[in-house]
Amino acid sequence: MNAFKITTDKSYSLHCPEKTQDRDLPPKTRWSGRDIVPAVCDNSFLIKINTSNTYQKMLDNVEISLLKFSVNGKEFYSIDGNDRDAMVANSLKGCTDNGEMKISITAGNVIDIHTVERQFKSNFLRCINEGMLNFYTMHDCRDMIDPVSGKTFGELFGERVENPKPTCCQFTRFLKYSYTDDSEWSESTFELKKINQVDQLPFFSLIQIRLKGSFVHEFLHISSGVCLEKMGASSIVFAKVDHILERYEEYLHSKNLRLFELIKRPEPLSSQLKKISE
Repeated sequence: MNAFKITTDKSYSLHCPEKTQDRDLPPKTRWSGRDIVPAVCDNSFLIKINTSNTYQKMLDNVEISLLKFSVNGKEFYSIDGNDRDAMVANSLKGCTDNGEMKISITAGNVIDIHTVERQFKSNFLRCINEGMLNFYTMHDCRDMIDPVSGKTFGELFGERVENPKPTCCQFTRFLKYSYTDDSEWSESTFELKKINQVDQLPFFSLIQIRLKGSFVHEFLHISSGVCLEKMGASSIVFAKVDHILERYEEYLHSKNLRLFELIKRPEPLSSQLKKISE
């Protein structure tokens, strides 16, 4: 991911079509990464998030504070993570496969602008334009055990489990690695690296919340403590990592929750050679 950081007392606008050069930036601006082509240019789009622009939503009888976001100037609260989200999709009609996707996060007087990798952008757009139920292979999960409650999904959801919907893990791993079926990966595919503080979270990394070794929740950290996640089997939303952590601490009545980065292990050389030969 390429990042562009601005620190200023006032908002700073980027102008199209010329790329913003280092010499054009105000004195307090800090630069990292390559030149940015603003989202108002053809074929690209910008997701803007301000960490002070929040709204409250009830999920599983727990009130969650989520972040509003705008796409090409239109404000949204969430994205339908299961079926096509027509409202968000319609705001992206001008975007093409060759265009860039950027995420701008404003926290106080600091603005981080990230250019998203092409695969990430393609997967994210697929979630919006198709909905995960239309391309992710779902399996019968009645006998699977929910790691938080210790009960089977059949016990928790009854007849509703007959129509399973993609979960937080299925969303994040599709977004990051393009997996469309649980059989494409296993937990042995990954290793865990403990994160001690939210401000230590790497950009665009998969993060797990765990309690005494047991899985609780998984999300994708963008930057500045802002995450992109699918709340269980429901919507795709943006939220603050520290707030989500607090909600789970309250829900589980525990202050022992820990954050871990989920890192994909390198594939064996034999597997890499097999892919090349194919």
